[in-house]
Amino acid sequence: MILYICDQCMTAVRCLEVPGDVRQQDLPRAENDACAGCFGPVQIVPERLLDPAVAAALKIRDLTFEELYYWAATGALPEDRKTTPDDVRLLLVGKKVVSVDIDERASADRAVINCLVLDDGSRIYLGASPMGAIVYRVAKRTSEG
Repeated sequence: MILYICDQCMTAVRCLEVPGDVRQQDLPRAENDACAGCFGPVQIVPERLLDPAVAAALKIRDLTFEELYYWAATGALPEDRKTTPDDVRLLLVGKKVVSVDIDERASADRAVINCLVLDDGSRIYLGASPMGAIVYRVAKRTSEG
C-alpha cells in the first residue's frame, strides 16, 4: 500500500482496498495536498519501504478507495464533508476570520476565495454554485503544524 504521510504531525492516509484493475502507480499523487490534520505538506511513501520505527509512530487513517480519491481531489476526509447549514453555523458563529486564501491568478478585477481560516485553526473551503458560494469542506485543525 501507499501511504500519504505528514512529517509535521506524523499522520498518514492509507487506502485499504484497491480494486484489482487499479495499479498502485495509478493511485492519486497528492503532491500538492496538505495534511488533513495540521495542513502541512504530504509525501508519498510505499508502506513496504517505511522504517518500522516510523511506522509505529504514525497515526494512520484508513480510507476506502472512493474516499482516497475524494481526499486527493479536495483534501476532505469523510468527516470534513459535514457542511450542513447547522454545521457551518456552529463553526462560524462567534469565530473570527484570521486569514483568507485568495486565488490571485483568477482575475485582477474580482477576488476568488478558496478558503477562510478561523481563529481556532479551522478552515472553511468555498466553491461556486448557481445560488452563491457553497461550503464543500470544513476542516478542523487537529494537530499543531
